[in-house]
Amino acid sequence: GCDASVLIRSTANSKAEKDAPPNLSLEGFEVIDEIKTELEKKCAGKVSCADTLALAARDAVSFQFRKPMWEVLTGRRDGKVSRASEALANLPSPFSNFSTLIRSFKSKGLTVHDLVVLSVLAVVGVCQAGDLRKNFYRNSCPSAEAIVKKITQRLVARNPSLPADLLRLHFHDCFVRGCDASVLIRSTANSKAEKDAPPNLSLEGFEVIDEIKTELEKRCAGTVSCADTLALAARDAVSFQVNIGNKTFLISTKLMIMHVMIAILLQFQKPMWEVLTGRRDGKVSLASEALANLPSPFSNFSTLLRNFQRKGLTVHDLVVLSGAHTIGDGHCNLFSNRLYNFTGKGDQDPSLDSTYAAFLKTKCRSLSDTTTKVDMDPGSANNFDASYFCNLKHKKSLQSDAALLTDRTSNKIVGELQKIN
Repeated sequence: GCDASVLIRSTANSKAEKDAPPNLSLEGFEVIDEIKTELEKKCAGKVSCADTLALAARDAVSFQFRKPMWEVLTGRRDGKVSRASEALANLPSPFSNFSTLIRSFKSKGLTVHDLVVLSVLAVVGVCQAGDLRKNFYRNSCPSAEAIVKKITQRLVARNPSLPADLLRLHFHDCFVRGCDASVLIRSTANSKAEKDAPPNLSLEGFEVIDEIKTELEKRCAGTVSCADTLALAARDAVSFQVNIGNKTFLISTKLMIMHVMIAILLQFQKPMWEVLTGRRDGKVSLASEALANLPSPFSNFSTLLRNFQRKGLTVHDLVVLSGAHTIGDGHCNLFSNRLYNFTGKGDQDPSLDSTYAAFLKTKCRSLSDTTTKVDMDPGSANNFDASYFCNLKHKKSLQSDAALLTDRTSNKIVGELQKIN
């Protein structure tokens, strides 16, 4: 109930509501503190924190209308119990389906009508945080995108593996809480962050974002978000032409990969896709959420599709986004079970091309090899092109990639994308 228990601090023996994962991004506590300080000066021990919060929420929303938007009855008592476990058990998840939401609201004596009306409250935060547009920093930091591009291209010219690193870093960020740079947050003594979750331990490219952000802060302190920096850097890295000696690798393709879209490339040496800006940086980063959300390289098609559908993505999006494996490399532990112990009987995965399997065995010599790296897209690991789909058809891919061929619809899409070059 409305008892201000969300304001209570945790103790050494008890983790309070405000430190539960759903509440780690809450803000505005300092407003209540300031109001209560003044109330205590005027009427010590009289006005509850619960009433203070209820009134402040109403007055903050009503300010633009210059009149109270709803009546607030007063007389609430402050609660003395605050448990993080109760916040976890009771607060609706942003990923809940309708059935789960209605059960949650009914448990509080609320109706479907109440659910819909109260959901409207989210529009305030969404409008403020979701205003993505072209040239968001045109006035506040005009050189922002040029700075990102210049530093990214300079670093990619030195290290051609960075496009794959930054694209993977961007995907692993977006697939958990949205593109909010939560993958960049460091763990603390009390909370293990996304970047320290097992699927993210092999992520690279953090130093690129650090270098770009350092320069951005010199030019426009506190203006450009880490989330936009990562989104722009990933795009600019993939769009760049890398020269190595006398050989030219074009990290470009007629297939453009975005979060939920594809488009046709007109030519290289220019941005490969448009990046709208205006993202806000997240403040919550939990290793458990990375584990729960990121697709496994060992998933079958049904699991992959469910994972993507939870994010509002389609079969087509799943196939196209899997095409990002056209660049970069993977550690042997991603392949070795298919080479040496596919069904637990010391056998090889029959769906893996035998010649390719023999080649992999020369690189990954045992199940215990976790350090050796192998190209994800054999013969074209530095080229951002459609050869991934050709290799997929020829049974030269990760287990989760091979799973795309087990569904008729996704198999057909692979065939269509194979023809783009």
